[in-house]
Amino acid sequence: MGETSAYRGEPTSASAGEALYKSIELTGESSKGWDEAVKLCVREASETVRAISEVDIREMKGFVRDGKVTSYSVRCRIIFRVDDSLRGH
Repeated sequence: MGETSAYRGEPTSASAGEALYKSIELTGESSKGWDEAVKLCVREASETVRAISEVDIREMKGFVRDGKVTSYSVRCRIIFRVDDSLRGH
């Protein structure tokens, strides 16, 4: 699982008008479709991560059995804002 900070060139300090972002990478799988796999990633991340702002789809796969797609997989990056109010200043 990768983590990055200062997503999209955002400033790395948290003074007025600036923000710090982090990301985590998740893979979701669903028998219903890619959309459901993405929703699973966001739903599960929301259980422990606050301030999710974006989901970036990195890879999509379909798994085939007997000539039919049987499951859908997505690898995505969940981007969220770091909550500066929790820091001890």
